[in-house]
This record gives sequence, structure tokens and C-alpha cells, in this order.
Amino acid sequence: MKRDQHQNGFSMIELVVVIAILGIMIAIGSPTYLKRLQTQRLDAAAEQIITHLHQAKQRATREHRPYRLNFGEYENGYYMERLNDNAEWEPVQAIGHDDAGNRGAGEYLLYLPPTVRVSYADTFVVFNNRGYAEPSSIQNMIEVSLPNTPRKKYISVSIAGFPKIAKEER
Repeated sequence: MKRDQHQNGFSMIELVVVIAILGIMIAIGSPTYLKRLQTQRLDAAAEQIITHLHQAKQRATREHRPYRLNFGEYENGYYMERLNDNAEWEPVQAIGHDDAGNRGAGEYLLYLPPTVRVSYADTFVVFNNRGYAEPSSIQNMIEVSLPNTPRKKYISVSIAGFPKIAKEER
């Protein structure tokens, strides 16, 4: 029998070479992709906290009552609270994310993106009924970090109640 000179398809050697090249490209690109993913999570968490600080300031001004963000009770989230008529802090319903990243209205706990951690020395950032930050709230910065990485962002709040990213560590 005579072999056809023009066979369709690829030889086994060609397939192995292509798979090896793809493997090398993935091995080179994976650390960069994972680092970028971590950076995006950290950025998203910092922006989310700044957004909620703005919301607390706006609500305090609109409702003429103190509001605060409470960072002290949960590792993967925090609460927005207001001072009620009985001079007690109560959680406020807000839009947040659960552990799976789903958004939902009516939740009290404001979730952080997965693996992001927040620490704050005073536990509370308090806005008075005019939207100004209480003096104890401006003395320390909110630290947003990822475990096992040196990357951190620090959020400060001015006496006028405006939050901003004060510095970053890489």
C-alpha cells in the first residue's frame, strides 16, 4: 500500500512542542496574574471603605445624627451604625457583599473582598451630626492589607470628614 503524501492533522511531536510552549508561557505569566489579582482586591477594598466613609458622612449630615463605621467586630467586614434616639449605636442597613462576592440590599455587615483584612486602632470612625470626623477618628489610619503579602493601603480621614488613601506599601 502506498502512503498518502498529504496527511491531515498534526504529528505527535508538533503537539508536544506546542503544549510545552504553552506550559512555559503559563508558568511565566501566572505570578504576574496572581499579583495583579491581589492588587485589584486590595484596591477594591480600599475604595469600598472610602465609599462607605463618604456614605456615613452624608447620612450624618442629612439626618443630623452621628454615624460611624465599626471595624472592631468582624475580620471580614464592618458595620455602618448610627446613634439612635436612646443614645445607643444601631447598625444601619446598607448594600454590601457576602463571602461569595454577591451584592445584596438590607444587609448589616459590609463584607470585604475575600482575603482582605482591615485593622484600625480605634475601632470606630465617627462622624458628628454636621459630617465632621470626631478628633479620635483622625488620629489613626485604617490599614487595608492582604495576608502573606507586604502590600498595604492606609486610609486617613480629615477633620472635615473627607477620607483618602494616605499611603501605600508594596
